[in-house]
Amino acid sequence: MRAMVAMPFVLLLAGCATDSAFSGYCSVYELLGGKADPLGLVRVPAQLESDLRRQLPPGVRGDYICWYESAGSLIAAGRRNPNGGNSGYVFTEHGDSWSLTDSPPILLELPHVIE
Repeated sequence: MRAMVAMPFVLLLAGCATDSAFSGYCSVYELLGGKADPLGLVRVPAQLESDLRRQLPPGVRGDYICWYESAGSLIAAGRRNPNGGNSGYVFTEHGDSWSLTDSPPILLELPHVIE
């Protein structure tokens, strides 16, 4: 009987523990208008994520970040803004470490035109 009372609570906790990036919070983007493979949504280990976040601009470091992989690079982006588009910061691998590129953020999605 105790198991039946505890089971809904356990299921509720399991639902809350899901990785939000892979449960619909982050978007999947296709490059070049669908003419290329989509950016791969990836999980980044906690220590690596901490190292990468320290390299992001101060106003972005505390935001929820969706991590993507494309052509050997990691891309950090926020959640898709339905009206404002989205951009991402590109990291490249150098030996055993990753560093933020000097280039400006790349556009992942253009803003929608408001009529």
